[in-house]
Amino acid sequence: MRRGCELLFVACLGGCWGKAAIDMTGTYHVTSHVASACTDDMPVATPAQYVRFVSSAGGYTMQVCSSIDANTCSDVAELTDPIDGDGWRQNERTVVDGLGMDTCQLELVEGTAYLDDDTWLTVDITTYRSAPFDRSAPECADPPDERFDELPCESHVKISATQLTTL
Repeated sequence: MRRGCELLFVACLGGCWGKAAIDMTGTYHVTSHVASACTDDMPVATPAQYVRFVSSAGGYTMQVCSSIDANTCSDVAELTDPIDGDGWRQNERTVVDGLGMDTCQLELVEGTAYLDDDTWLTVDITTYRSAPFDRSAPECADPPDERFDELPCESHVKISATQLTTL
């Protein structure tokens, strides 16, 4: 009986908690870059040429780059939640200042980055944003979570890419 329990424990270790978080670190060559104002996605006029994932304290910083040179990259997302061994997720809720005016806006950014067969990358990022609130409104100080669930879609981006091999 004890041997059966040991085998059950080992089997559970291998499958009960899902797969380990996938390592996204690396540079990927962009094959498709489309975006929209939450309608029909169209090719981006000046698409990213490369996407990089750099390990950070809580997961990965995703960067888009105009060339293979890391100096041409800009941070675009912080992916902090692993997705059952297939990728990483971003779910960022923030209050954005009203650009010098006495207003604020609520912003929700939801993104995913999936890596299939360890080489094919798909990134999907949607931004939701509220209309401006007066700076004295309670939403600017401590917005309740349900306010973020009501935000209208502002933009959508989807990038497909292949991982570059390292020698």
